[in-house]
Amino acid sequence: TWGVFPGREIIQPTVVDMGSFRVWKDEAFALWVSQWRAIYPDKSQSRDLVQHIHDTYYLCNVVENDYVAGDLTKFTDALAALFPAASEKKEAKGGDGKP
Repeated sequence: TWGVFPGREIIQPTVVDMGSFRVWKDEAFALWVSQWRAIYPDKSQSRDLVQHIHDTYYLCNVVENDYVAGDLTKFTDALAALFPAASEKKEAKGGDGKP
């Protein structure tokens, strides 16, 4: 559903259905293994990286519905505070995750 109003941007709300998201998540993770990992040679760094992402990453869906005054940074900062070890590693490498 889209909202169209004279002199304004088109408003398209984001609807997140938990069941659909879980199915999509399973499909996405399965594709990393069946498609992306499969294009790299066995024992290659690229193949290992794709497998590592598949095995250790989480898929999240964050919706910010306050298009004008929203502040997604508050959320991401609060989330990062929950995992201080990851933030400390990033800062130790120079803030961008690189040594």
